[in-house]
Amino acid sequence: MSEIRVTTVSDTAGTGPVTLTKQMACKHWCYFVGTGTIVIGDSFNTASLTDHGTGNYGSNLTNAMSDANQGLFGLGSTGECVDNRGTASQARVATFNSSGSLADSSRCNIQFQGDLA
Repeated sequence: MSEIRVTTVSDTAGTGPVTLTKQMACKHWCYFVGTGTIVIGDSFNTASLTDHGTGNYGSNLTNAMSDANQGLFGLGSTGECVDNRGTASQARVATFNSSGSLADSSRCNIQFQGDLA
């Protein structure tokens, strides 16, 4: 069996790491606290967050996706979390309680898969 160990996979010029611009990989993820003043706990490709009201969040991307039709996954501590159709530069999710009403979530996770612009 072969084994490959590397620190960095370089681009063809050898000047830096290879980018994932045309691969179907997670291009954005964000863990945040969605109660009170929303705060990013950890993230990748996240510029900031927007609170659009109770249980309605937007994660603003540092580098935009190619369009809004990407694979979005969200998870909230209150229960159901759904894709709230954002844009190429903002992932939007809505979180609901067990009664089906919009509710702020203490732990939220968002992921975007697809192509960067």
